[in-house]
This record gives sequence, structure tokens and C-alpha cells, in this order.
Amino acid sequence: MKQELNDINTKINSTIHILTIPTMPNYQSFTMITEFINSHPNIQLLLKEAESNSLFSNLSDNQCDIIFARTFNFNNDKFEELPMETDKFVAVLPRDHKSANKKEIELSALNTERFLILGPSTNLYEPVISLANQAGFDPQITYKGSRTDLIVQMVEKGVGVSILTEKTISAFKNKNIAILPLKHSIDSKLSFFRKKGQHSDANNRFWEYIRENHSISE
Repeated sequence: MKQELNDINTKINSTIHILTIPTMPNYQSFTMITEFINSHPNIQLLLKEAESNSLFSNLSDNQCDIIFARTFNFNNDKFEELPMETDKFVAVLPRDHKSANKKEIELSALNTERFLILGPSTNLYEPVISLANQAGFDPQITYKGSRTDLIVQMVEKGVGVSILTEKTISAFKNKNIAILPLKHSIDSKLSFFRKKGQHSDANNRFWEYIRENHSISE
């Protein structure tokens, strides 16, 4: 019985539960996770997607060990943070849109368009609305959801335009859409977070692996 308990405890201490935003594969952090898995066969890493607005509550409630999240001007002394990279907003237009061939665009130039945007659960809704308000208008929202692929399909068909993050939309580039930098955008930060305090050996090994290798892959 004692040996069985020791085996269970060893398994628990060698397991890391990571929750991540659904678009993580578009970022270098995903590659680093796969490299860690391949180089640490004795550590079981459980990776699961979750909506952005639930990540920090899950971490606070000990439903996971580490999260990979997107933040805007975020500060909370309850968490340790490993910043990985930044991303910015871009406009996504149908290829035949009158502004499709511009090098960049003012968001105000799209004030009469129908907008197809990611909803509140992604933590990208409010920043997009804020950008539009700063540009002097309230966007007419035709789609508000969680599927980037559906947004791209609707843009292709001329249903409307979208504001998405550059590295997310890069996975959907095709000849039917135009991707334009915004003249006035805001950056989001992609980071790993964990609660401050004591952690398992596996957790610490992952954290140090990311910390040590990030500067190399930056």
C-alpha cells in the first residue's frame, strides 16, 4: 500500500496541467511546449484549451498549474509571469474592398462597415470596441463569436470586415482577404503565468526550461 501511495505521489509530482488560449499554436510558445514534451519523457504535460476569460480564475482555483494567456496592461502580484511575445491588431478585409491595396489603414476609415469580431470570452472584444471608440465610432457588429475561421470565411464572402490579432490571422492568409496594419493599434502580451509559492519539481523544471530557452528562440 505504501509503495502504491508513493507511485501515485510521484505521478502527481511529474504531471503539469496547462490551460491555454485556443490560438496558442500561432505562437512560438507552442513550439517550446512540444520541444519540452519531447525532451522530458518522464514528465506528463496535459495541455487543454480554455476560453481566455476563464484562465486566471482556473489558475486561482487550482484547476491547473500554469496558463498561457493574452493580456492588455495586466498586473497582478499573485502570479509569476514569463512574457513570451507581443501581438497587435490588424484589419482584415475582402480582397475586393476599396482599401485592400493600402499599406495601412485608419480604423476610422471603416466606420460604416459591418464588423465580424471575436466575442467577450476571448478577451479581445473590449479592446476592439475601445479602438473603434477611440477612432470616433461605435462599430456595427454583425458577428460576435469565438471562431476565427468562421470570421475569415465571412470576410471572404463580403459579409463584413474584421479586426484580429496579426499572428492569429497569419494562419488564415489567403488570396481572398487583405490584411492591413492599423495606423493606431495596441499591443497584447502573450505570457505563461503561475501562482506564486511552492510548485512541483515538474512545474519548476518546465518554468526554468521556458525561461532559459526563450531568449534563444526570441
